[in-house]
Amino acid sequence: MLRFLLISFLFFPLLASAGSKAFVWLDLGDVIVETRNGYEKMHYMPGAVEYVNELKLRGHSVGLIVNIPESWGQPEDYNSKINELLVFLKKGWIDQEHPFTLAPFDQVLIPFFDRQRKPAPDLFVMALEVSNKRNLRPIFQSENVEEVNSAKTVGFTTHLVTFSGPQAHYLAFEELDK
Repeated sequence: MLRFLLISFLFFPLLASAGSKAFVWLDLGDVIVETRNGYEKMHYMPGAVEYVNELKLRGHSVGLIVNIPESWGQPEDYNSKINELLVFLKKGWIDQEHPFTLAPFDQVLIPFFDRQRKPAPDLFVMALEVSNKRNLRPIFQSENVEEVNSAKTVGFTTHLVTFSGPQAHYLAFEELDK
């Protein structure tokens, strides 16, 4: 069984051919939501909403991989933990004209336990399984080098999000659509 799992993790990402659709997994903080100025002044990163919308228009699936503390919500209760995340975001959200929503995202992965938080591989392995089941190329984007390296280790194509002032630089559509 272990041999099969190892082989599947090594080769399933290669099954999706170039030009196929991707499952683009994004980090939340400082990739979609600006948190560099503190958690009491959160808003969308400039260009984030447009980037996610364009991904969807091009036929890609989009997911979030979000670190939250184990203490949020009920133990091993996905819905209560997601609710705590939304309460936290709402509490510090300053852009009332553009409220935060999970609606554009096909899937949101969160840890149940602190030991599963990124850069640990647990959430990346789950995201890889979701991508492979849908025969989509797994891509992960984050501003955190450790997270990017961890995702790459389990089989993702990765992109380190960089910044020019407030503007985040995501993986170019030309690269995604190859």
